[in-house]
Amino acid sequence: MTIPILTIVHSLPDRVRLHFSIPPTNFDPVEDRLLKDKRIYQVTYSEVSHTCVIGFEHKKVELLHILKMLVMALADEYNRQPVFIRPRKFHRFTVLTQASALSILIALASRLFQANSMTYMIFGWTAVGSTAAAVIEHAYTEIKLTGSFDPEALSIVYLFNSAGRGQLVRGAVFTWLASFSRHLMHVPHLEGLKMMIIEGFDESKKEKYLDVVTTGSIGMSSLEGNR
Repeated sequence: MTIPILTIVHSLPDRVRLHFSIPPTNFDPVEDRLLKDKRIYQVTYSEVSHTCVIGFEHKKVELLHILKMLVMALADEYNRQPVFIRPRKFHRFTVLTQASALSILIALASRLFQANSMTYMIFGWTAVGSTAAAVIEHAYTEIKLTGSFDPEALSIVYLFNSAGRGQLVRGAVFTWLASFSRHLMHVPHLEGLKMMIIEGFDESKKEKYLDVVTTGSIGMSSLEGNR
């Protein structure tokens, strides 16, 4: 089953452009439903580019709420499947991350070809140091973008413990893979929000209703727009 993905192509404080991985067969009901909210003043959909532009009063409603409204409006269209919201830009390996990977490979090669102990120690500690720096850099970037860091960053504790036991290369390899391997796969929903439709029942009104449960994380710059 194909997963519906909405990509935030461009975001401003009062306007967002989204790309649909699965084009809606009929967008008119979705547009009508969104425009019933007076805080939304524009909804346009292009069948050519499969993109939608939504204009809204950002001082009265947040983009995250707009996205939840859109997912609810698309519930029947997508048979109530989970919908993934992803930023246009995915994680890219920094120079420091690439350098740490290279240092690990060199340290592994020195061990494989049985370099002398001094050479191995130099390459091993270089791998440990560069990997630690790469993990710290990644955690700092995540905090700036999302307000929190990935749990994988805690693998740096294993790195220091391994280094203390003399397991330099082993610790560096495990820490690098734990921190960065998921970014090698480029699976869209690993970096973004997962929105799931749930059905509830309002006892006071004696009627069913739909709501959205959101999990995952996304960069604040994608949600707040470029001011």
